[in-house]
Amino acid sequence: MKKKVIIWHFFGWMIFALYEIGVVYITTGHFYRLADYVLFYILNIGLFYYNAYFVLPYSFAERDKSYLKAFMGIAAEIAIYLAVKLALDHLLDLERHIVRSYWEHAGKYLMLNLWRGLYFWSISTLYWSVARLIEYRQRDHIINQKRLAFEKEKAVLERDLVTAQNAYLHHQINPHFLFNSLSFIHNTFYEYSREAAKCVMLLSEIMHYTMLEPDSDGKKALRDELEQINNFITLNRYRFDFDLQLDIKITGEAEGCRIIPLVLLSLTENVFKHGNLKVPEKKASLSITISRHQELTFRSWNLKKNQTERRRIRSIGIENTIKRLEHSYPHQFKLNIHEEEESYELELKMQL
Repeated sequence: MKKKVIIWHFFGWMIFALYEIGVVYITTGHFYRLADYVLFYILNIGLFYYNAYFVLPYSFAERDKSYLKAFMGIAAEIAIYLAVKLALDHLLDLERHIVRSYWEHAGKYLMLNLWRGLYFWSISTLYWSVARLIEYRQRDHIINQKRLAFEKEKAVLERDLVTAQNAYLHHQINPHFLFNSLSFIHNTFYEYSREAAKCVMLLSEIMHYTMLEPDSDGKKALRDELEQINNFITLNRYRFDFDLQLDIKITGEAEGCRIIPLVLLSLTENVFKHGNLKVPEKKASLSITISRHQELTFRSWNLKKNQTERRRIRSIGIENTIKRLEHSYPHQFKLNIHEEEESYELELKMQL
């Protein structure tokens, strides 16, 4: 029991004992010795707590209820109580008129002390029952609180799910509208500029690929990624008013290989975004090799556009790419970047 509960019990027993002693004094007109009161109330209170905290909880445990155990436990504790009471009576030489002629008054002595024992046993049982009822109600209250919290959380999740579904539908509608618009622009430009119309179509294919959800494993077919790299390079050849000084080489069999999307496309984009592709003597290069064991190697080299590009060793795009690779290919890739004053080189090796 907690300290506060012990204090309340102590004062409760003090009040109860004073009440009984007062009633006896009013009835008989005399007091017993202090030692008599202390010893007998220790016995009675001991019966109270032994019954409430040992016999009844053990007999009516939730997983092992037994009325036979309860009966035997109660009978045993009452028998022990009577035996200790008799020993104390002899020790203190109380109730001489009973003890002196014990065999003549055994029935009266037994009934008197049995009633006293059952009296404290009844109070103990009532105390245990009330405490058990309070415990059950508290437990039921906690269960209800958890159930309400669960239902509240469930309602929030359902609301968030509806919001997510609406957002997903909105996400689907927006690209659909965009692709229809691009298709309209393509058809309009086709009559005036075949190249412009082709650029619109290439852009539409790239955007469709980037917005298309990957499969359940988070990956897409490698051949689709390589196709969009070719589309991106072709689109940029139309974009600039000079010949791109770029050599590209893709070797190996991509059929059956899968990769998380946009990794290679993002690395290719970096070459165009930060590279100087105007110098014929120092052409940029981009190579992708797929081995028979599905090991992919991506290499790129390019001149920098200007001196401020030295800071591009670890751009935000590269950092994001590394994080994605660490998540999807832990201990299965190696990315090296070598930067000089005028050039930038990157090599990625990964096991597909």
